Amino acid sequence: MGSQQRLLFERHAAMCQVFSNRVRLELLDALSEGELAVGELADRLGVGASNVSQHLGLMRERGAVERVCTTG
Repeated sequence: MGSQQRLLFERHAAMCQVFSNRVRLELLDALSEGELAVGELADRLGVGASNVSQHLGLMRERGAVERVCTTG
């Protein structure tokens, strides 16, 4: 097995971990409607903001979501 194939399998496994959690799936669903703040996501899902932040951090690390910073 080549190193590129092994890397592909590792990335696939990492993304599968993102999709293997109910809260992360709910976050993806909520975000499919548009950008939302952590507090808004927490309210929608009925979980704590720190829990949402932890899930989003893992999802960013794995490339499932990106951080959008707005100032205004």
